[in-house]
Amino acid sequence: EYLNGNFDASEALVKATLERAKEPLEKAAINSILITQNMFSLKMEPSLEAAIYSLKILGVDFPDEDFPTHIGATVGEINELLVGKDLATLELQPECTDQRIITIVQLLGTMAPPAWIMGKVELWTLIVLTATRYSLKYGNTVFSPYPYTQYGMLLIAQGAFDLGYKIGE
Repeated sequence: EYLNGNFDASEALVKATLERAKEPLEKAAINSILITQNMFSLKMEPSLEAAIYSLKILGVDFPDEDFPTHIGATVGEINELLVGKDLATLELQPECTDQRIITIVQLLGTMAPPAWIMGKVELWTLIVLTATRYSLKYGNTVFSPYPYTQYGMLLIAQGAFDLGYKIGE
């Protein structure tokens, strides 16, 4: 329906299918269709809301306030996870096989562009950091390069040029 321009009918079908889904991963996969449709329709806020809902059903409570505190805590966790790692070989880190974690990193990557487009820089920063933390903690996914490169850009923006370059490489 969506590809035929029937956006409302498509959204109704996605929501009806979502109601019938039983497993959290199933619900998140179905909801990702709604996230993408909303992004392509330039409905950024509903896209973010759908992504946050999907994260919640996967057991991830994403904050909606006090971003600086959450950003600081997540940076601390990332720094701990990076101790003893060769940043130039992050891509050689073990691959994540947990579908729940893979889906979480995918959802985080999906919600980053709407957050950025809406000017929610602190939210975008927390999204990137959270996806980076999941990738470092649980292993790489096919979606890990995005948060790694964005984290590298954050480091470069803070003056850590060599570290940012190595992580984003």
